[in-house]
Amino acid sequence: MDVRAKQRLCLVSCPLNLNGLLFGFAPRHLSRSVLSCYKMVCMKTAVFQIKLVPLFLIALSLGCVGIGHPSDQVLEQRLESRKVDFEKLITMLKEDSDVVRLGDDFVFTDNNSNRNLPEERLAEYRRLFRELNIKAGTHRDNANTVRLIASSAGMFIASSEKSYVYSSVEPSPLVNSLDSVIRTNNGDQPPVFKRVSGNWYLYYESW
Repeated sequence: MDVRAKQRLCLVSCPLNLNGLLFGFAPRHLSRSVLSCYKMVCMKTAVFQIKLVPLFLIALSLGCVGIGHPSDQVLEQRLESRKVDFEKLITMLKEDSDVVRLGDDFVFTDNNSNRNLPEERLAEYRRLFRELNIKAGTHRDNANTVRLIASSAGMFIASSEKSYVYSSVEPSPLVNSLDSVIRTNNGDQPPVFKRVSGNWYLYYESW
């Protein structure tokens, strides 16, 4: 068997190989028996790498939960410094009371509504999202509570969200620090809230 044939054989045997020095490369002078053993090692390595992929994804997802969210202080300062615009966004959502979920490129209304928001109205929502750094739009939890989603993290296996909440009814449970909850959270975290001022709160949840 010539050198190129040996190289092709090992490349086929190690399809997930990223190391061109050890696996995926056949030395020039391999006997048949050594080449056979080498091929077997490559195949077992490829199977091992495949088995590691789902474990890697799970670890990556769990590692992302709670990581990357802005701190309580950052969100509170933004809310206070842009209070007029935040209040305007809430006023618009009160006027569009049938809107349940709203993002940059989608609008979901309740079951009793089939209307479309005017393009100018959508453009104003999008402007406010950009100005206020609302990353994932809004969600109306009920008649009293609206979430402005400031940050979301994670993957399909595990995710988390940190948001502003405007609620005419005090939500529960209230905590002193969402940052502390995030630091100590190792899995699913039911919704928790932190009061900012008036009807404004911060919100965190992971699932």
